[in-house]
Amino acid sequence: MRRPVNRLRLRRSILPAAVLPALMVLPVLPQDAASSGGSADEIARTREAMRLWVETSRTISAEERDWRLAKDLLESRIVATTREIEERRADIAEAEASITDSDRKRLELVAENDRLKEGTVVLEEIIAGFEARTRTLLRRLPDPIRDRLKPITVQIPEDPAKTELDLGRRYLNVIGVLNEIDKFNREVSEYSEIRQRPDGTTAEVVTVYFGLGQAYYLGRDGGTAGVGRPGPDGWVWTELEGSIPAITELVSIIRNETPAAYVDLPLVID
Repeated sequence: MRRPVNRLRLRRSILPAAVLPALMVLPVLPQDAASSGGSADEIARTREAMRLWVETSRTISAEERDWRLAKDLLESRIVATTREIEERRADIAEAEASITDSDRKRLELVAENDRLKEGTVVLEEIIAGFEARTRTLLRRLPDPIRDRLKPITVQIPEDPAKTELDLGRRYLNVIGVLNEIDKFNREVSEYSEIRQRPDGTTAEVVTVYFGLGQAYYLGRDGGTAGVGRPGPDGWVWTELEGSIPAITELVSIIRNETPAAYVDLPLVID
């Protein structure tokens, strides 16, 4: 009659450690009680122990399932958090590289700006010198070319430090004046002017300019004639009564009123 006892002991040996204490409280049935089937109290305690074992096994299984789910969720979160950390590190590294590149470009631009400022100072000095010499040259020009250049020359500043014109515009003004002067110097041109005579009276004259070298004038009435040449503060005009015939012939040739011919003209040289 020991077979039931042995079966119970076999089952105890495979129970989880958490339920062993519950079964350890079961009394060991005496040999004579086991043979007789045991008392009703002992059977009730055995059933209660089995019920506790089943509930404990279910609790353990549920806790194991919940633990596995929590473990999988935690691992997923760890993976996601690790990926996000790596992405943020990559963003930070990219931002730092961008900042470094921006700083490098900014430093390059600052250095370039400094070089341009230094070059601008040199250009300002050069252009200011051109303007000063151009103003000096304007005083030596005859009235016709000075009148022609007024729209440009009024923009040439007396004081370069007080002008609002940029360097490009100032340089173009100087070039424009020099181009017009060069053009006038390469031409033989005729102009009508008012000339003051030595006695203080004025006379309307025709003036023929041979560039910027010399000019000859003839009164409209043919009663006066003379020669002009550039001076430090403008042109100097000298009346020459004996040159009226020659200058009259010159004006006639310039106007195509007579054929071209050699004309003996007075030449004034300082």
